[in-house]
Amino acid sequence: MRRKISETTRRFPGTMAALSLLLVGVGVVPGAYAADDPPTPPTLPPPTLPNVLDEEPAGEAEGEPAPRTESESETETATETDPTLPEDQPAPADPEAPAAGEIAPPLEVELAPAPLPEPEPGLEAVPSDTSKEDPAASATEPTAPAPRARPIGAPEASASDLPEAKPAEKIPHKGAILEFKSGVLGCVGALCADPSGHNAGVGLALDGFLGGNIRGFLDIGVEGGWGRLNPQNIAGRSLTDVYGFDIDALSMMIGDPLVAQAAVSALTLTEASMSVVHGGPALRLHVIPRGRVSAYVGTGAHYQQWRTRYTTTSSEHVGLTFHGTSFPLVAGLGFYPTRHLALGIEGRYVPSLYWIAAIQSPFLSSPVPISALDRLGPVSDRLPSFWTMNATARVRF
Repeated sequence: MRRKISETTRRFPGTMAALSLLLVGVGVVPGAYAADDPPTPPTLPPPTLPNVLDEEPAGEAEGEPAPRTESESETETATETDPTLPEDQPAPADPEAPAAGEIAPPLEVELAPAPLPEPEPGLEAVPSDTSKEDPAASATEPTAPAPRARPIGAPEASASDLPEAKPAEKIPHKGAILEFKSGVLGCVGALCADPSGHNAGVGLALDGFLGGNIRGFLDIGVEGGWGRLNPQNIAGRSLTDVYGFDIDALSMMIGDPLVAQAAVSALTLTEASMSVVHGGPALRLHVIPRGRVSAYVGTGAHYQQWRTRYTTTSSEHVGLTFHGTSFPLVAGLGFYPTRHLALGIEGRYVPSLYWIAAIQSPFLSSPVPISALDRLGPVSDRLPSFWTMNATARVRF
């Protein structure tokens, strides 16, 4: 029985100490104090512990043995195995148990984590890979949203399942067209480029196009242009020498040899100027109907004019203007930096066919068929054709 009391005191030291303080408080009897005497603290009676020796566990009172605790079993086992230990000696105290009168430290309870909510029937949560997360960064960064649920058995999304980005729309070439061109103008043909003729150098060319594009493939419109050439090796030469006219044939055409000789002497040149004008319908075929690159070839049927002006030693002004038809051959390449503007280059060769010439001089001013000039010398075979190389700016509406 003593062993049981010792075990009860050892297991519940805090409870016994609290019970003792409660009994002491109940036993305090307030006394009367004299008015002049200082108050004397009350004398507390010694604490009275309940006699637990007379109390028996419920099991023993009913004739049944009380259930044994693990400590009692260990103590009895130690007593049985160690014969030197007296039967009435209390079991050794637990070194970790608090001493009598001390309050036992609070129990540390380990709380199990709350179970995660079960996913809805038919759905399973897609786990996210958090093995590479930085704990320090996770403390400061906002928590990522929970993974979206997907149906059970559904395949995981791959890069091929994601919607493809819509490619940028290609720039259309159709619509109304206004085009500006500027570059250089040159000529071929003995009367224009050969030293026996005017020996003309290249000059300025200005051209333009107005029309429309159908479905990105076909340009239809009108175009025209103007250009200037620079004749050289003219001063001191006679007009008949530049064009290769025969003096005898000229005398027969005029009908008076003396007048013809005077005309040749009066047509000695000091300077000259030359210009070219053309214009008419044009047709161009695009090989790339849309996109940033524009490439085309084309042709047309134009009115063609080649005009020359001379100043003679007598300060007279003489001019010849040739009228005809040309069939330009065109090729161009451009790039659209924006949807409505294309910049590029264009090359053009303009074969020309002349059918009449107009002569302006103090002696004669009249139109003359090219066939009539051919009787004075080989003129039609030596008339010029032209070429241009331009930079272009194409505006699409």
